[in-house]
Amino acid sequence: MHPKKETTAVGQRVILTCLLSRSCEC
Repeated sequence: MHPKKETTAVGQRVILTCLLSRSCEC
């Protein structure tokens, strides 16, 4: 339901958060 731009931004944040916290398996 979200625009692709927001989805991309969220995706980038998720990747950055994952790399920084390393709590999830990317």
